[in-house]
Amino acid sequence: MSTEFLVAIIGGILAILGLITFATRRTRKGLDRKYFQIKWRELQKGLNKPESWPMAVIQADNLFDEALKRRRFKGKTMGERLV
Repeated sequence: MSTEFLVAIIGGILAILGLITFATRRTRKGLDRKYFQIKWRELQKGLNKPESWPMAVIQADNLFDEALKRRRFKGKTMGERLV
C-alpha cells in the first residue's frame, strides 16, 4: 500500500465521521426575540434622565448575560462566556 492510498483512506474516514457528526449534532434553539425586544424597550424607557444611565448600563449588561446563558455559552461569569 502506498502512502497516498493510506492518506486517502484516512481522509475519507475523517470526512465521513465529520458528516455524521454534523448531521446528528443537536441544533441550538434560537432566542425568544420577542422577550428580549420587550426587555430592551423597557430598559430604553428609563433613559430619559442622565441619572438613570448607570443603572441602565447594568441592566443592559444583565440582559446580554441572560441571552448568552440561554444560548448555552460556557463560563461561570459573563467575561468567561465572552471569550
